[in-house]
This record gives sequence, C-alpha cells and structure tokens, in this order.
Amino acid sequence: MQLFRAWSLVLLCAAWMCDAGCGPSSDRPVAGDSGGRPAVAPPPSLSQTHEAIVRGEVLLVDVRELDEVTRGMAAPAVWMPTSRIQDGDPAWEAFVASLPRDRKVALYCAVGSRSGSAAKRLRARGIEASNLGGFSEWAAAGLPVRTPTAGELQIGK
Repeated sequence: MQLFRAWSLVLLCAAWMCDAGCGPSSDRPVAGDSGGRPAVAPPPSLSQTHEAIVRGEVLLVDVRELDEVTRGMAAPAVWMPTSRIQDGDPAWEAFVASLPRDRKVALYCAVGSRSGSAAKRLRARGIEASNLGGFSEWAAAGLPVRTPTAGELQIGK
C-alpha cells in the first residue's frame, strides 16, 4: 500500500509539472498541441530547411560566440554572436536593419536556447524568425559545415 501511495504521488507531481510548462519549449511547438495558442505547423526538417536556404528562401544565422564558431559552423550561416544581441548595440541594430524582409530567418546555437531567445527578439521586430536548434544536429545530419578562422569572421556576415 505504501508503494502504491508513493507512485501515485510521483505520477501526480509529474502531471502537475508538465501542466505547468516543463514540456516542449513554446518556441518549438509540438504538432497538434496548440496549448491555448493558435495551431502552428511543426517545424520543417533540417534537410528541408537546408533546401530552402539553398533556394534563397531562408537566411541561416549562427548566434554562438567566437570560440564556438571557430570550431565549426553551418557553411551557409551568417554570424551574430549572442553577446551582441541586445537593443541599442550598434552591431545588432545594423544586423536587424540589414535582414531581408522577404526571407525567413532561421537561427541556431549550441543546443537551441540562445537561438530561441534571439528568434523571439526578431519576431518582436516583425521579422519571421524560427529556432533551428543546435549546431550538433546540423552537423549530425551531414549538412555542409565550415571551420572559419577568427580573422575570417565578421559579425552579420
């Protein structure tokens, strides 16, 4: 009987936590789960996103810091480090002003947290932006990667 009560309490706590928002990030919606928001289509696969980048429909942005990017980045990505993503920063303001309004913007970082925050900032400015997740997912999918030197990198390019 004690074991039954313990498991009941565990299940009740787990249900409460998931209801309180410990599930998937609101920036990466689950198909069919609108959570009280308008229904959102599931995000495209990495290969679909890559195809859209090649067609010029999507701009890919790496928001990792210099030490991370010099170990490898998605070949078609431009670079905007998270440390510069703040209102009033001249590099950020110039980058936002340069973004094409006729293309979607997909952002990634190491695991998806920083890129999710950056995507929210861009959406707040009226830019269609999404969180692609982490660089390791891109590389594991066999998509093009380059290893730039610090001297080759320019913010926003």
